[in-house]
Amino acid sequence: MTHRLADAEVEAGLRLVGLAAVVGPPKAGAVGTLADRRAAGITPVLITGDHPATASAIAGRVGLLTEADPGEVVTGRALAAGEVPDVTDVRVFAQTDPKQKLDIVQAWRARGHVTAM
Repeated sequence: MTHRLADAEVEAGLRLVGLAAVVGPPKAGAVGTLADRRAAGITPVLITGDHPATASAIAGRVGLLTEADPGEVVTGRALAAGEVPDVTDVRVFAQTDPKQKLDIVQAWRARGHVTAM
């Protein structure tokens, strides 16, 4: 028989010895690529499974969201709850699952847009 420790026992006597962070910055050409696409009349959209704060930071770094046009970051939970009347009004989606990503693309297509992923 295995003895399972209670949470209080497992956490007793611990002390923080450090923190680590991982940063995956956008590729160097991402800003120019998005600007070129916009100039060509293409609407770039970010759809990610990442946390909304991460999605917002990346979107800001590549110029998808700006101080002049901060937009909003819509979560997969908001999509599932039906809180987004028109996904084509949104430029950044976060915490989405693979099916939601496909649903977003399908919604764009249903409105007559050509899409690519």
